[in-house]
Amino acid sequence: MEIPPKSKLHPTIAWMLVHVIFPLLPFLIEGGLRWLILGWRWDTFSGATLSASMALICFFIYQSLIAHRYPIPNDQEEEQHVGWAATLFLVFAMVSTALFSSIVLLSAIVEAYHVAQTSLSALQIATFILCVIPIVAAYWTQNSFKLCASF
Repeated sequence: MEIPPKSKLHPTIAWMLVHVIFPLLPFLIEGGLRWLILGWRWDTFSGATLSASMALICFFIYQSLIAHRYPIPNDQEEEQHVGWAATLFLVFAMVSTALFSSIVLLSAIVEAYHVAQTSLSALQIATFILCVIPIVAAYWTQNSFKLCASF
């Protein structure tokens, strides 16, 4: 017997709003404000803010997977799949946190010592490319395990 959701939103949309869109808001707000004030430039969107948002997304999804209740209590195969997915999101959250720290450190070094920005640019480009992974994985995870968000 399935419990009907409290929200009128489709469960996938509600879950994606809570676990993906909400953590991306700082990145989108910062980039939007910088775009409005400074215009479009290479550094309009911050790789540091994006990596922090990716870490939040991964931590939220990890928590959602850990708190997931199974319809059949002894279904160990599903629990094992959830465990693998949760572990992967936890690892990616740690990688995102390390990217955040590295970008902040390198940007401070570039600002203080006026050294070349090659390493910082490469790290930010890697962040922008890697950000696709948790977003796609979040959608796949929600559909695979039928995770729900409550408002």
